[in-house]
Amino acid sequence: MSSTNRSDSRNSHISDYYITPINVIKEFLNKFIEIEGKYVFKTILDPCAGGDQTHPMSYPAALEAFGIKGNIDTIDIREDSLAQLKADYLQLDIPSEAYNVIITNPPFSCALEIIEKALHDVSKDGYVIMLLRLNFLGSKKRKPFWDANPPKYVFVHSKRISFFGNTTDSIEYAHFVWQKNNKNPTQLFII
Repeated sequence: MSSTNRSDSRNSHISDYYITPINVIKEFLNKFIEIEGKYVFKTILDPCAGGDQTHPMSYPAALEAFGIKGNIDTIDIREDSLAQLKADYLQLDIPSEAYNVIITNPPFSCALEIIEKALHDVSKDGYVIMLLRLNFLGSKKRKPFWDANPPKYVFVHSKRISFFGNTTDSIEYAHFVWQKNNKNPTQLFII
């Protein structure tokens, strides 16, 4: 399947909704928790939570598998989502310091805007964690953002992710992790 086109399967995805495989999130969380510890997950927001009648919300389900539950708020723009709040995260005023972790798989079409808002909304020294295409690093448009906001970590998934059952879309993905106010060089991990 073409990585630029993804055939016609892309047309059926409302709001750029792709179900994030829970096992992929678990692989990331396993390595992240090994480095940072589970204690960082105190108050959590998933602003693009997804989920529907046949699929759970991926990030809350994966976090629960690690014993992290209870303090997770969820938002999604889709009316059929399982999220607690049906709204556009980009249009919401989030109380500052309300969340120390904002984690999601954002729609690629507005990923930069979601990341920038999350970095604004997250608490001091909080974490913003986004699953993104690895090629998100490249773009003249995003270069000023990268210069001002280097991620603390980039966890590259060595196996291509399948959002379509058994087929992949020939794109590599990574979990990008920012810690608010961190200006140290980015650390790279291959998982």
